[in-house]
Amino acid sequence: MSDEIPAPLLELDDAHRQMAEIVHPVSGVVTVNLADALGHVMAETVIAPYALPPFDNTGVDGFAFHHSDCENGRLKLVGQSLAGEPLMATLPPGCAVHIATGAVLPSGADTVAMQEYARLEGNDVFIDPIPPQGANIRRAGFDIRQGETAITTAHRLRPQDIALLGALGLTSVKVVRPLRIGVLATGTELQEVGARLENGQIIDTNSLMLKQLLFGWPIDVTMLGILPDDRAATDAMLLKAAADCDLLISTGGVSVGRRDYIRDAVQALGKVHFWKLALRPGRPVMFGEIGGCLILGLPGNPVSVLVTFYLVGMPLLQALWGMTPSLPPAFKVPLAETVRKEKHLRSFPRARLEFRHSTWQAVPFHDQSSNLFTSLVRSDGMLDLPTGLTEITAGTQVSFRPFSSGHF
Repeated sequence: MSDEIPAPLLELDDAHRQMAEIVHPVSGVVTVNLADALGHVMAETVIAPYALPPFDNTGVDGFAFHHSDCENGRLKLVGQSLAGEPLMATLPPGCAVHIATGAVLPSGADTVAMQEYARLEGNDVFIDPIPPQGANIRRAGFDIRQGETAITTAHRLRPQDIALLGALGLTSVKVVRPLRIGVLATGTELQEVGARLENGQIIDTNSLMLKQLLFGWPIDVTMLGILPDDRAATDAMLLKAAADCDLLISTGGVSVGRRDYIRDAVQALGKVHFWKLALRPGRPVMFGEIGGCLILGLPGNPVSVLVTFYLVGMPLLQALWGMTPSLPPAFKVPLAETVRKEKHLRSFPRARLEFRHSTWQAVPFHDQSSNLFTSLVRSDGMLDLPTGLTEITAGTQVSFRPFSSGHF
């Protein structure tokens, strides 16, 4: 390994800031049918072409009337307004109409009494108690006004977003084209899933896990296979990936071992922006580029791969989609057991949530070694423990970030 690249430990927040400054959102827009738009990132801002709801209506079944006509609680029934079948006439003074949930509020009415508080005797409606003026009415535009921004650019579409766009009459939307991402594992010892293993060989689970983490996103994933520990082969593979991908995610080969070639190869062929973060697990993370292709070099141990994908990989995807890089959502929870950590590192130990002593608590996995699949499988997420601390005692409120592949 060369000594050309200074590698001070970089704080995670500073890494996010660097990515935000360096990364240019991908160009290219495609139009997709609304029914197929889930997970895509908007490339346009949608302005509401009309109001929602488009007309005054009611949220209950009951009787619509003008409030000043109901001083004694007695009104004359003169018709009905049903969902999809509105009453077209203006409501006469002293009268009421039966109205169904979602139906158009008749002209001349300004209040709706719930059916449970009304009694019908022939054509007379008796209301007790009389609701306040304006009760149970949903005004036109109360949800969203005509001309108001409905969905912004750089917003990843969720089911509820698609429902709103459909309600506004859209049948298709313009979205950012799918990212082209290559996934590469390094290590002569690695074999494909299902292979018969010889002495010293292990299965490449990192590529398998990354493929699952990227599933469901607007991403075209290319599985580049296993790269042996060879510098010439490393250079050739990086050049090939750089010509085809927006982003290459590699695992392994970024530490200080004699056969860790990824960092030196990226530096020789392009540029390394940062290397080594003040993290545990996952300190040897590298971010660079070759030509127009970004390179994210993750560590080789599976725990470090998953954790650094959440902490660095997802924020990098956000930057490529024009978003501000951010961490997965967190919430506070008391720590069930005392945890010790290195003072200069921001630590993300795996933990599960357990209901103890009438509250949910975070229980750290008993062994935080970065090669243990069980520390991932038997955990619900990770704690976020800041630098500057060496011990966090049981009962302390700490940040907990659940494992989730869809946090933005």
